Amino acid sequence: MDTDSTTYRQRQLLLFAVGILLLTDPFLSIFRRNAFLGEIPVLVVALFSVWALLIAGTAWLMERPATRPSDPRPSDPPPSYRDDPTT
Repeated sequence: MDTDSTTYRQRQLLLFAVGILLLTDPFLSIFRRNAFLGEIPVLVVALFSVWALLIAGTAWLMERPATRPSDPRPSDPPPSYRDDPTT
């Protein structure tokens, strides 16, 4: 495996682990009280917030470019054609 795919896999596993930790009882017990945000229980707000953050994190991770910024873009012509004044 190359470094980019290893880093990508590590980020996927980190996002999964954070999601599991945030959706387990020890974390959610912090919000299990008779408190409301408007008319919505705080536990429900916390659950949907964690859920939305996990979806946003997954979307951000999936949309990251596969190449590093220092790599040439696939649409760039090879360097020999780029420097040729006749084209």
